[in-house]
Amino acid sequence: MFDRTQCGSQNQQPFFSDKEIPIRNQGHKPGTIIIKENVWIGANVTIIGNVTIGKGAIIAAGAIVVKDVDDHTIVGGVPAKPIGLRG
Repeated sequence: MFDRTQCGSQNQQPFFSDKEIPIRNQGHKPGTIIIKENVWIGANVTIIGNVTIGKGAIIAAGAIVVKDVDDHTIVGGVPAKPIGLRG
């Protein structure tokens, strides 16, 4: 993580394969999120585990990122999709 960066402390996806057991009792699968340099992440963005946010990328407010974001790409939406390129 870089200076002046805030994020939630949990990066886990719950297991939910057994309908008879409450989701909270089925455990979690840890994930890795890599955020490269000079990235802007808008308010209320959710990034699902095992994703890399490329250098200089912009994530629009409210987006849900489920796939890697290429360098200098602007993404938005649910799920997040490319909507432009920087400069």
